[in-house]
Formats: sequence, structure tokens, C-alpha cells
Amino acid sequence: FQLDLVLYDDPKNAGACAEGFKAAAKRHWSLNLGYETEELPAIEDQLLSTLGERAEGGVRTQILDALVRGYGCYAGEILRRRTKPKGSWRSVGDWGEDLVLEFPSATADPIGKARAFLENGPEDSAAYYVSYVLEELND
Repeated sequence: FQLDLVLYDDPKNAGACAEGFKAAAKRHWSLNLGYETEELPAIEDQLLSTLGERAEGGVRTQILDALVRGYGCYAGEILRRRTKPKGSWRSVGDWGEDLVLEFPSATADPIGKARAFLENGPEDSAAYYVSYVLEELND
């Protein structure tokens, strides 16, 4: 799964990374993703299951930047598409991972949150983060 994402990984193009994540999820997990918030918990369960598998010798699977960026951009695209006015991706200036989403009243770091989830597990859920940010921005 992660190696598939390397083909789509472009640190300057969030849309390409999100679409690559969608394509890999369909190919490997038979998930037909459509940028819906309800999809994120199932994605996180699948990621935890996949990453929980131990490599030879009991070593945890290494998390590639392409996975962090792919999942973060996918979650970020849900944020961007579900707010009014829509947010826009921009290169990081002084904080965050790679790209951040800028809204008129806030800046979000879904790629950074994806990294936290992939490293720490459910207590740093990107699904929860997306729901919370949507609620805050759309109120």
C-alpha cells in the first residue's frame, strides 16, 4: 500500500496526493472513497490494521512520508471541500508538515495530524480532528 503511494507523492500538490490515496485504497482495500467525513474512521481502522502487522523479526512497519502526505492530503481535501468559503493549500512557512490548509479565520495542518495518528494511534485521530475543525469552521 505505502509503495503505491510513492508513485503519487508530490509535496507541492495536495490534490494529486489525495487522489493517489483514493486510488491505492481502492486497489488494496476495495474502498471507493468520495471525500466524506464518514469514511475516515474506516480508513483509520484499515491503516491501524495494516501498520500493526509486524515485519520479519517483530519490527513495526516503517511509515513512509508518502503515506503521511497521502492520508493527510485526503483528510485535508475533506476539510477544504466541506467548508464555506473553501480553504486553500499553501506551502508551509513557519509551522506544519509540507502543506497546510488556510481558511479566512484559521489554518489547519491535516498532514501533521496524519503523522501524529500514524505514529501514536487512535488517541491522535485525524478523523476526530477533521470533524472538530469542520464544526468550528462551519459554525
